[in-house]
Amino acid sequence: MDIGLPTSSPRGVNFMPSSPPTANGVQPWPEDLNKEFIDFVITRKNLMLLTVSKRSDYRYYLNNREAKSKNPDKTQRCREANDKHWALKYFELQNNQVGCLIT
Repeated sequence: MDIGLPTSSPRGVNFMPSSPPTANGVQPWPEDLNKEFIDFVITRKNLMLLTVSKRSDYRYYLNNREAKSKNPDKTQRCREANDKHWALKYFELQNNQVGCLIT
């Protein structure tokens, strides 16, 4: 999807939906929502935000618990083993999505 083309299709692309209408004086998407999120992340140092690749790796480890790394680099194998251990210990699949066990 090319943002510059008004006729481009959003098929296969994640995008933010349009804002729902204001009901009973409540604005569904506050203007300072991004600032609130950043403040929330900064104040909670133990909060873990997963990148797309890390989430994909954790999902793979949770679905394939017996999988072994085939990477020839020893340090990369060690890093993958640590990630796998962390994923199996602290995460679970919830509706085929990675969910954290730590609250």
